[in-house]
Amino acid sequence: MNTRPKLFWWLILSLAIMALSFFAGCRAFEPEAVIVNRAPETFLIGAPLEGGGGYYHYHMFWYGSDEDGVVDRFVWALTDTSVQNEDTSDDEEDSRFNPALDIDHLTIGHWTSKTDSIFDFQINQGTSPSVDMTFHMVAMDDRGDFDRTPARLHFFSNTLGTPQISFFRIDGNDTIALASGVADTVGFGQSYQLHWKGSTPNVLGYDPVALAQVDTVAPRDDGLFGYKWRLMGDIGGECGPFDDCWHPRRFNEATGDSFSYYAEINSLLFRNDDSSSDPFGKELDSGSIHLRINSIDVAGVEVGTVSRNFEFVVNRDPETILLNGETDWDHPEDTEVYPYYIQLNDPTHTHVPFVAGDRIPDRSYVVFKALAKDHDDDLLLDPDFQMGMTGVVDGLRTNYTGNPFSFSSGAGAIDYDPTWDAGLTGWYADTLGFLVGPSTEFTFKMQAVDEHERRDGTPAELSFHVGYPPCLQCVELLPNLGEDGSAYDETLACYYHDVSGHPCFADTTKFYVVKSGTPYDPDQITALTPTEGIAYLSISKGPSRATSIVDSPDNVENYYYFQVNRYSMTMLMHGKDDEREAWINTVNIPESRMGALRYQVDYDCDPANTILDGGGTDDIYDPTWGEPSSAEGIEISQSDGLWKIRVDFYLPQDLANNGAVTFSYMMGAQTGEYGPDSALNQELINISLRQMSSGSVQAIAIDQAKCNLSPTRPAKYHMFDNIRPPGGLNSGTWRDCDNSSYVDISLSMGLSSGAMDSSLFDGDGNLAPATQHFEVIFLNGVGDEMQCADSQ
Repeated sequence: MNTRPKLFWWLILSLAIMALSFFAGCRAFEPEAVIVNRAPETFLIGAPLEGGGGYYHYHMFWYGSDEDGVVDRFVWALTDTSVQNEDTSDDEEDSRFNPALDIDHLTIGHWTSKTDSIFDFQINQGTSPSVDMTFHMVAMDDRGDFDRTPARLHFFSNTLGTPQISFFRIDGNDTIALASGVADTVGFGQSYQLHWKGSTPNVLGYDPVALAQVDTVAPRDDGLFGYKWRLMGDIGGECGPFDDCWHPRRFNEATGDSFSYYAEINSLLFRNDDSSSDPFGKELDSGSIHLRINSIDVAGVEVGTVSRNFEFVVNRDPETILLNGETDWDHPEDTEVYPYYIQLNDPTHTHVPFVAGDRIPDRSYVVFKALAKDHDDDLLLDPDFQMGMTGVVDGLRTNYTGNPFSFSSGAGAIDYDPTWDAGLTGWYADTLGFLVGPSTEFTFKMQAVDEHERRDGTPAELSFHVGYPPCLQCVELLPNLGEDGSAYDETLACYYHDVSGHPCFADTTKFYVVKSGTPYDPDQITALTPTEGIAYLSISKGPSRATSIVDSPDNVENYYYFQVNRYSMTMLMHGKDDEREAWINTVNIPESRMGALRYQVDYDCDPANTILDGGGTDDIYDPTWGEPSSAEGIEISQSDGLWKIRVDFYLPQDLANNGAVTFSYMMGAQTGEYGPDSALNQELINISLRQMSSGSVQAIAIDQAKCNLSPTRPAKYHMFDNIRPPGGLNSGTWRDCDNSSYVDISLSMGLSSGAMDSSLFDGDGNLAPATQHFEVIFLNGVGDEMQCADSQ
């Protein structure tokens, strides 16, 4: 009996153990998930390169695969640029298009069952010819699952350019092509019809049938979706920077406002007859009308900003003519030949005609005659209106320094009352004159002005040259201070390279410095006499042996000092202005016959011209412009206009009085060396004798002067705002240095900057000024002629 209860409990324990074993086995085993459907995959082929570019009209290919079924269809989308960060491998484009992750992305998607298609990746960025975009393609299988890793392509959609517009004017039955960027013109009061045509390069790849299906606006073969137009400026009305001011327009009932759209319009007619108040019927004012014409093509590209612009001008330019070596054919009563000039030094005021390109004299007054007429196409508002005229003078001066200088008078006041009324064929005429300046190419421009103050856009102009170079006639050398006067008058010939037969340059002039007490024959030699005054020759004890003439010894530690005699000769500079412009012929100011001078005195023993011994600059490259009030050694004669320049020679007094040998012994007091055999003493003698040598004077005449020099000459040229001084000059001429009494001067220029000179050049292009040779010789007391070269 006991067995039965034991057996029962044994069975219960066995079942419990089995149950525990079963539950322990469930926790250790992980069964595989049952996959009901696998997502498809998508692939792009035949597409632009990743990150590259392709023509916007592109044939693309793609396909999908599904391991456990079939791809049913595809969904694609296009987004701007890319949001992908190159520094991460995560597909950040999922945030913009991945229907598997966000079903709402299908709102920008497009469904297709094709595996290829031609896409127009339109730019739609205004005038930009390309755009950066991302193409997304997602396959969907037969169970509605989307590819979780869409095929994507980030690329540039490119076009071949922007659309272009060509403009035409309709004139009756004629269609006249207009140049790009050039304003057209219509007569005042005349109607004007503008026509345009467009084209685009972005139709490549379209056959005519396909293009006609896409381009639904006539003409259907140009690839453009019609046109818009807009009037600019006041005639177009008020328009803010963000307002849509284009036409034509449609009314939007939803917004209660209108909007512009592209339409088939390709022509605008401005009747210009005051038939209405709108821009197309009102009478157009004189001036420019600016329009903009725009279009957009099948690639979504608009006309370039500059190419949209068109301008036409209401009121044609008046016409202007400058007479050029001819009489006024429209006013035969005027028999004068224009232009002409009057020389200021001509008491008869003879009118001398000239033509464009001629050279005329300086110091002349020129007179031009202009004819003006309104264009025949312009309707006159005031039938009694006479043409207005204005002028301007431009100059290009060749400066003496070599740098050209341009200047202008400014426009003259408009004269609405011309001297000559409408002539035989309707031309009005007037004259205008001004004073010329030297070394300048002048361009005179005359401009007609009509009743609307419209000026001739192509003024009549005439250019001519002014100025003839002066001549250097002679460099005359006279002893001492030249008391004997000149041997020549102003009729002397000019200097040229060949001086054979020229009375001034035929011989070498010789001057002598004679040792005191030495007898000489005055008929055989020309002796220079010392002038009063005490001076000293200073010679540096240093290796440079620098020399100068001083009033007294004041630095004996560093310099040797020798009291000197001063001898002088006079250079008479003969020069004159060109006879065609010279003052001296008829005006009593002979001192103006030569305005300035370049000269230089050289010695064989002073080749570097370190001894500046003449009045003025004594430098062939640095002009001497006149006689300063405090100057010594230069004088300009008011009786004959000759320039007198003193040249000083210095010789140690003991050398002049005692000779070289004695002077050498006397030097010992300073040098510590005695006798003629001393090398130091001989060196100092050589320095003392540098001016006792062969020498030359080079000279160049200059035809202008500077202000504030003596004698006073006209030395400043004035240009006035209105060409001529208002009301005439109060006093003087247009060349006076003092312009305080003038008004409306636009520019004043020193005449010295525009001077012309008598420079001559040899066949190699080297300067070859007029050259006069001379010698200065020291008679040493024993009958020998001593010069610096002899003492070395």
